[in-house]
Amino acid sequence: HSWLGNKAVRQLESALSSLEATCASWTRRAALACVPDLDALCQLHLTEPQHWENNFKACKAYGQAVAKMTFEDEKIEWITVGTITLRREFEAQARSLWACLMSSLVASCRSDAARIDAFVASAAVMLENQALPKNAKELAEMSATQQALQQQMPEMESTVEALKRKSHMLRTWGGDTSVDGTMKEWRKIHELMLSQQKMFEHQAEIVKSSLSGDWDNLNSSVEAWTSRWSQAKPRLDDTHGVDYTEMLDRCRSVFEAHASLNKFVTDRDELIKECDKFQMKVQLSDTWDQAEKLMAEYVTLWTPLKEYNDEFESMADQEWIVFQKKIHLIEEFSVKWKSRLEPFTIVTLYIQQELEKYSDLAPLLKYLRGTDFTERHWHEVYSLLEMEYKKPDTLQVRDLLGAAMNIKKHIKYLQKICSAASSESAIRNALNELEIWFAGARFNITYYNDKAKRPTPIVKDFKEILSKIEEQQWVVSSLSGGANGSDACSTWEARLRAARALLRATHHAQRR
Repeated sequence: HSWLGNKAVRQLESALSSLEATCASWTRRAALACVPDLDALCQLHLTEPQHWENNFKACKAYGQAVAKMTFEDEKIEWITVGTITLRREFEAQARSLWACLMSSLVASCRSDAARIDAFVASAAVMLENQALPKNAKELAEMSATQQALQQQMPEMESTVEALKRKSHMLRTWGGDTSVDGTMKEWRKIHELMLSQQKMFEHQAEIVKSSLSGDWDNLNSSVEAWTSRWSQAKPRLDDTHGVDYTEMLDRCRSVFEAHASLNKFVTDRDELIKECDKFQMKVQLSDTWDQAEKLMAEYVTLWTPLKEYNDEFESMADQEWIVFQKKIHLIEEFSVKWKSRLEPFTIVTLYIQQELEKYSDLAPLLKYLRGTDFTERHWHEVYSLLEMEYKKPDTLQVRDLLGAAMNIKKHIKYLQKICSAASSESAIRNALNELEIWFAGARFNITYYNDKAKRPTPIVKDFKEILSKIEEQQWVVSSLSGGANGSDACSTWEARLRAARALLRATHHAQRR
């Protein structure tokens, strides 16, 4: 009887398939009941007025379809499917969907109205007391205000239009939210903005004309600057026979030009900002790139000389009386800068030539310390080095560096002057010591009583004094060989001979 079993299985499978199809059709109709949070679903998917309009129509059609449905038991083979209880569920679903659509539409209208009210309040504050601008600054401020508002206008107009449609739907489908106050304030602020815009546009044309003129003038100035400094390049590159002062003037003029170009760039950026406030598009010409490139080349070329001179000035401004104890700094300065000159340019080659003046100068400057110099020696030095006379205590390092070549040229004469000054200083010191000793030389007298009880003075240190006089005579004799102290030495030789003769006579008399 297997055929009976197979037939029963086929009938059972057919019945179950029909039952499954019937359940699926009713499941689609009951889909809304499966949504756990219908309000959240509406909030997520309903954003545009068309969304609510489509869903209200669909909900109405769904309700009408439910009313037309027949909810009778269906017979599938031996299975009975009861659907009478689904009518209440479907009707409840339709009412729930309608309520959710209405509440989400009301919430959306309130949100849009709040956004519009906030914009109106902000715009009212920005446009409050906006009188006719008196100058470009006030006009620029008005322009900034206008631009800030105009940037928000497309979005706000879209919001207003959406609110109108949503409000109409509320009235159509039974809502009670009124947005008349919001729309009235919107129209009021919109008219005020249009009025301000017309006033601004009239004044802006005047300012735009002025800004356009300023832009043209600035471009003309930059073109003139570029032309002038392009033509100056051959002259600045010619350093043959140019002295250091002239090179510094050139360097100074280059950095003044750099500052001038920076000011042009600053003015340009400020002008572009002003033009942006009035939505003016300005085109940067190639001249600006040429000028900046040309200036970059100049700055790269002349910066070493500027840095070199800054260090040189800090050293040269020092007083010679202080600096002479650290002469080695000149050699260190020279070595340091020689190592920084590569790769060579016309400017660094010139610096190298300057450094050659100071090479091997440090050892020679010791002859100009002037420790033993008198005014006469300084006059001789100034005359020899072709320097303008100034007091030795005001002499600066730059004065000697400026005479570097003459110092090297006349070093033998400077050595002679230094040697003579040292000799004369030694003579002066010796004669001063002799003067001091001579002024303080005294006999050591002791009194003895003779037979008549009379006090008699007796000198006891004749030998010591005589020895000291002979010693001083030897010193004076050794100093008298110098030509500069011959007169003073002759005088002292005579005085010491007289003192020696007098001392011997006194000693002889005392012995008698």
